[in-house]
Parts: sequence; structure tokens; C-alpha cells
Amino acid sequence: MKTPRLDDRIPDRWLKVRIRIPTEVLEAPELVQRLKHVKSGATYGDFVIARKGQPEIGESEFHRLWNRLPPHPHDREEWIPFRPSWSDENGRTYQVLSEEPSSIRLVREDGVMGHCSHEEFIRFFRPISGSGSSPMQQG
Repeated sequence: MKTPRLDDRIPDRWLKVRIRIPTEVLEAPELVQRLKHVKSGATYGDFVIARKGQPEIGESEFHRLWNRLPPHPHDREEWIPFRPSWSDENGRTYQVLSEEPSSIRLVREDGVMGHCSHEEFIRFFRPISGSGSSPMQQG
């Protein structure tokens, strides 16, 4: 995996982004809250799937937690420097965070993070300045 090129440029601005805490590090109550946040009708089967078939609690404990706890996404907020170098057809600007063999991770000017395939990237994004054709060359 290539890592983003860091340089001495001052960021255009700082963005507050939400980063999903990996499911595998959540405690059982936190995972129940995330499932409740994402899917109002989540079941114990969803919990088992999220735990890759190795649930640490039984179905009755799942239901007890479900009835007791409020929904919560269990994301964390982080400030990142934003140096946009790509735009979409609507004029929104993006920064490439990383490039992997199967996808490209990006952050949009409003702090929304996402990923797309290389084919989608070529089809939907244009460089803001013509300093290269690779996402990682653009920063």
C-alpha cells in the first residue's frame, strides 16, 4: 500500500472527519449500540456476523442490552489537514488519502470519507491542477 505523500505545504484548511472505530475493538455493549444505530431491526444473528461467528455473549444478553442501551455509532472525530487536488463533476473538492491495489480512499471538502475503485476514480474525478495523472502524485 502506498502512503500519502506528505510535504511542507500548509493545508488549505483543517477538516473534522468521523472515523469508524473498527468493530473488532468494540465491547459487546458498544457493538449492540452500533447495530441499533445502523439497523433498527438488527438481530442477534447480525451480532454473530459482526463477531465473525465468535460472539462473546448469548442471545438473551444481546436482547437485554438492546432493550437497555441507546443507539450510538461509536465513531471518533479527528482533525486532518485538507489539501484538495481533485474535484468531481459538481465542483466539490477532494483529497486522496491512500491508494491501494483495489481502491482509493478520499476525503471530500465537507469531511465525508469514502473510497472508490480506480475505474470510478478515473471516470468521476479531475485534477484541480495538472501536475500528474496518478491520485498519489496529486496528493
